[in-house]
Amino acid sequence: MEVGTHPIKWKYITDEDTEARAKRTRVAMLEYSEDKEPTRKDIHSSEKLTQLLKDPAFNHNPEHARIFVVEDLSRDVIEAFGAQYDIDPLFFRSHIGDYLWFNTRDPWVELNDLDHIREERNFFNIRYMTPRYFRSEESIEKATKQLGLFNVLRRIEQELTWRVRKERKRDDTTVGVVRSKTSLWIRRNKPGETGVLGELPILVGRIIY
Repeated sequence: MEVGTHPIKWKYITDEDTEARAKRTRVAMLEYSEDKEPTRKDIHSSEKLTQLLKDPAFNHNPEHARIFVVEDLSRDVIEAFGAQYDIDPLFFRSHIGDYLWFNTRDPWVELNDLDHIREERNFFNIRYMTPRYFRSEESIEKATKQLGLFNVLRRIEQELTWRVRKERKRDDTTVGVVRSKTSLWIRRNKPGETGVLGELPILVGRIIY
C-alpha cells in the first residue's frame, strides 16, 4: 500500500513517483437506468473520489445499475472503496498477485489459503493466459514499457516466442502471453439494502466494480 506499486519496483522509483502512484486515480462511474441514456462521470483525483463516496446526497443503494471502472489500482483507491463498501483487503491483495511461484526470502510472499479457510471467503480468483499479437519487435518493446507504468505488476512472457521466431527466420510478428486474472467478490446486503453489491475485477489493467 505504501510502496504504491509492486515491492520489487520500490528501489527503482523516486519518493515523488511513489507518492504519485499511491494517489493515482482513474475512475469512471457508469449509471444505467431503464428510462434514461447511460451516463458517465470521470474522476481523476483521490480527494474527489472520497468526497463523492462520503457525500450524504450520494445514493449507495440505487434501483438502477451502477458500475465503477477503475484503471489500475492504487493505495487511495483501495482505501476509498474498501472503507465505503466494507471490502476485505485480502480481496485486493489476492487479485494483484502475478507470480506463479515465490522466493521464500521475499518479504511480500503470501501463501495460498488452506481449503477450509478459502471456503469461508466471499471471493475467489480465476487465473488464465491471454495471448497478445505484436506486429514487430518495436511494438512489443513499447508494450513492455507501457506495462511498467502500471502500479499492478504486468508482464509479457515472450522470450520463447522470440527464440522460435529467430530460429525459423520468420518475419517480425510474434505473440506474447500475459498472465491474467478474474476475481469475484460479493457482499451480503446490510439492513435496508437491496440488489447485489459485488466486484468483478479483470486483471488486464482495468478493474471493474
